[in-house]
Amino acid sequence: METSTLLTQLRKLLRQDPAGLEPYYDVIDDFTSEDCDYDDQQILTLVCSLVDCAGGKPLLAPVAAIVKKVLEDGAKMPDYALELGSLYYKGVLDGQDFAKAVKYYRMAAAAGSETAAENLGYCYRYGRSVPTDYEKAYQYFAQGAMLGRPVSLANIGDMYRHGCYVAHDDRLAFKMYARAYDLADRADPDGIIDPGVCRRMGDAYYEGIGTAVDLHEALAFYQQAEQAYYYDIQDGDFFVCASLSDVISRISDIRKQLSALLPDFSWTKK
Repeated sequence: METSTLLTQLRKLLRQDPAGLEPYYDVIDDFTSEDCDYDDQQILTLVCSLVDCAGGKPLLAPVAAIVKKVLEDGAKMPDYALELGSLYYKGVLDGQDFAKAVKYYRMAAAAGSETAAENLGYCYRYGRSVPTDYEKAYQYFAQGAMLGRPVSLANIGDMYRHGCYVAHDDRLAFKMYARAYDLADRADPDGIIDPGVCRRMGDAYYEGIGTAVDLHEALAFYQQAEQAYYYDIQDGDFFVCASLSDVISRISDIRKQLSALLPDFSWTKK
């Protein structure tokens, strides 16, 4: 979509001021305040900001129409195709549609998007609009891992853990989890590591998957996961709600087990 056309549509939307526009108003007003010739990245940033305004809920219909048109027109660019696929996957554009998500993920992955490759891995692993295919899932996760995606590497660990396409091997599963965590930590030492990666490390130490049971290590990794899951859910990722509940339950159990191991200091003067 041409910048001039986009600006015209957004300004028209502001004039119409339909019910429910308030969360988007400041973003649209700021973008349309000047007649600038925005580049593709700036327009994509606008789209992502409008999606964020919805707080994980479906976009307001007239906003969704503009977002959809912008992304469809730019779908030959991997970042645009990836974003469009993600919106269909989450169901915040005009309903959840895994088939369309896969379509745009494929376009983005073919153009080199490691995130799209990872997302296709999920689609094939869980059979979302495509037949469950562990071999294809593994291949896509491997593609994402080779391009530096820690979560893709962690998913390869899952496939070893559960014996999906590859032979069951807890030792290799733990090795993949540990590498994924180290990769994420080195990429952003001061950032928040993906909760799925942290949860898998917690699982390994909690259940003894490829390593010895260590409740202290498990608790530390689960607490990292808990914090990161809260952020993800606040950003609208409803897919991880069950994972957060599981992590909280395991933290509670670990605390009980560790508390039972504490020495009795009742004889001391407090």
